[in-house]
Amino acid sequence: MLLFLMACLYTILKLRYRRHVWRALGWTRPRAKYAGIALVGGMILAVPVVLFVHGAKWSMPPIRFGDLVLLGALLGPALEESFFRGCLLPVVARTVGVPLAILASALLFTALHQPPAAAQWVFFSMTGVAYGWMRVTSGSTTAATLMHAAYNVTLFVCQMLGAC
Repeated sequence: MLLFLMACLYTILKLRYRRHVWRALGWTRPRAKYAGIALVGGMILAVPVVLFVHGAKWSMPPIRFGDLVLLGALLGPALEESFFRGCLLPVVARTVGVPLAILASALLFTALHQPPAAAQWVFFSMTGVAYGWMRVTSGSTTAATLMHAAYNVTLFVCQMLGAC
């Protein structure tokens, strides 16, 4: 579904508005400071999830390495951040302001993932807010994507080490 939405968005920006699609979605090189904050921040965001999953004795579904690389570190974060923080957040921010736009994009991001438990809603929403903050602060969807990918990879590494 998200891939279809991204294809539609690309087509609209490219054909209708004749704009450079990736730049319009905020895909710019973040300053080194924000790239570093994004990578470290993504890892830090994963820590409460790892501790909660371990403490609650929940098990995370196993992830194959190929799926992690393709979906968890590349395609998933790139598509999700392009849509939620690259497109939706700036459009909503023009109407209701940046703080509400960050929250709205985070809640829609959470709803897309359909978390089954309240704790998972909190964690998804928390990370969605962090990704939105990174997008706004850095001015780059790339930075939000780095944070998202670092979060996913950290969860995977913890799972591989038996921490969750």
